[in-house]
Amino acid sequence: MPAKRTNSPPASKKSDKPYDKTEKAPKSKVGAPKLSLSTPPNWQTHFSEWSNNLPEGENAKRCIEKWCLLPPYDHSITEEQWELYYKERLALDEINTCGSEASSPVQSDGLRPPLRVMEESAADAAAVIYGSVLAEDSKIAIARTLRGSLYITEADGEEGCFTVNTRLYSPFGIGMSVDLAYNYSFDYRESDFFGLLVARPNKPGDLDTENPRKCKALKEDGSAQVGSVEVFVWNGGNAVGAATAADISSFEPTLFGSKGWLSPLKLHNLLLAASTCSRYDDVYQELNPDIATASSKKLKFFEGETTENELEKVETALYKKLRKQMLEGDASGVVDGLEDEDDQPGCVPDRLLLLARHK
Repeated sequence: MPAKRTNSPPASKKSDKPYDKTEKAPKSKVGAPKLSLSTPPNWQTHFSEWSNNLPEGENAKRCIEKWCLLPPYDHSITEEQWELYYKERLALDEINTCGSEASSPVQSDGLRPPLRVMEESAADAAAVIYGSVLAEDSKIAIARTLRGSLYITEADGEEGCFTVNTRLYSPFGIGMSVDLAYNYSFDYRESDFFGLLVARPNKPGDLDTENPRKCKALKEDGSAQVGSVEVFVWNGGNAVGAATAADISSFEPTLFGSKGWLSPLKLHNLLLAASTCSRYDDVYQELNPDIATASSKKLKFFEGETTENELEKVETALYKKLRKQMLEGDASGVVDGLEDEDDQPGCVPDRLLLLARHK
């Protein structure tokens, strides 16, 4: 049982070209008032060590190959750091594998099956990219790799009182990630109504192979770690504390090496998707809008960004087709009687990279 609230409130090809902005903004429904124009991913102006060229080291190459990492690549990352990256993600792959003994920390009998939740949340994260302002082939490549870059590192509790920690890796070869910690409590008897989402950016120097599940957004006592951002906090009633646009935007360089490509509202939606928080049956009593709307009411989209996108529907249909073909092609691993294909034995993040590997 988690602790109660603390006092602290086509195949994805590795293109050699920089990501380009679309010539025209899509005409589909715009999800919020306009803020300003989006600028194409502009890592070239911020990181001189980054390049579209593949690193020469073997550890870097095997990470790029295994997790379909896209350019740019950070050439300042050492081979030793790439080895740590490989070991950390490999351990999380095992933890996020249905049917493995290592998956016990992310399997809670009192919650929706977390590994099934992860697939839904990964699709939510990809949808953020599909609705961005960018050339279609670039959006597809980024979204496909992003689907398989999400991990649950801990899930504990039951409906009404639980914690879920997750990690989202950058889809690029830059060795960075974001840790997220979601804590929810709804208890009438103790008048305890609480919801908190904390996020923290991680650099290559933060890689931890000794304890790959450790949530770097939290201290040992469960309070927010220095450098973390409270995405939202709710203490009952109809009020929600929310991070500023600047705090939300601070995660863009970590995940994408850019500034000004994704609006604060897009990044907010991405963080919520990566936290999996909207996929549990939590109830925010007296809160008129849902928590996602309440925590983002001061944020806006950039011009041309959308929430509804035909590309998302096409990609989701293709993923489901590929997943079905994969399971049918590996009859030895299919278990009869399981409620859903997502319950089948296998590594869920690896399964989510089916689109990225599709040719």
